[in-house]
Formats: sequence, C-alpha cells, structure tokens
Amino acid sequence: MPKYNIFVVDDESIIALELKQRILELGYAFAGSAGEGYTAIDQISRIKPDLVLMDINISGDIDGIETAKIILSKYQVPIIYLTAYTD
Repeated sequence: MPKYNIFVVDDESIIALELKQRILELGYAFAGSAGEGYTAIDQISRIKPDLVLMDINISGDIDGIETAKIILSKYQVPIIYLTAYTD
C-alpha cells in the first residue's frame, strides 16, 4: 500500500498532534501541519501532499475556507474540512 502524505491545518496544537498520531496509526505518512492559512499554503506548495485535513476556523488573516480555495486553485490537492463547530 502506498503511503499517502497527509497535511493538517489546525491552529489547536493538541488537535493537530492527535490527528498526526491517528494518521500514523492508520499507516499514512504525516506530511506536516500549520496553524494559519498563508503558512499552510506556503508549506503545501513545497511539500505537495496527497490530502489536506483543514479546520474551518484557523488563526491568521484568512479562514480555512479561503485557504482551501487557494490550495485547490493552485495545487489541486483534495481537502477534507474538519471543525468542532456545528454551525
């Protein structure tokens, strides 16, 4: 089975660490993480992960939705949204 690289965007470090542990336990490769949009975009441009797990509410000037739009338009990386908010 190929090791897919998964990148995490979440500004809660404890959540990002938990996701990292789960990703590794499932046999995937952890490509890295970022806590704010522009940092995530920069890292993704260099790492080229296979998948991004994206929190909708993140720190910085742009939220997870805007960050995802930029990532999708520039790098065509699939994104799965994660959030603790029901609304």
